[in-house]
Amino acid sequence: MNLLNGIPELDGRNYEKWYQKLEIALAMAINTPQPQEPEKPMRAQNETVGAFTARQKRYDEEKTLYDNEMAPWADSNRKGKADLCQEEEEEFKVANG
Repeated sequence: MNLLNGIPELDGRNYEKWYQKLEIALAMAINTPQPQEPEKPMRAQNETVGAFTARQKRYDEEKTLYDNEMAPWADSNRKGKADLCQEEEEEFKVANG
C-alpha cells in the first residue's frame, strides 16, 4: 500500500490530481498479467477413462497453480476496493458536511 501514500486525499476540489496519482499508482502496482483460470475438463463421448483421468490430473495441477497465483491478486483487489470506498465515504462526508 506504499504506492497509495502518494495519492492525495480526495476533497471535492482535487479530482483530476487525485485520479492522475491513482492511475500512476495502479499502473505501477499491477506489473504482472492476471492469471487465467484453466477450463475444467469435460469428458468426450469417445474419450477413454485413462485419457480423461490424465486430463483431469493436469487440470488439478493447473488449478492449484492458478489458485496460488490468483491469491495475491484477490487480496490486492480487496484492499484496493476498501481503500477507494473509504476515500469515497470520506469525500461524501466532507461534501455533505
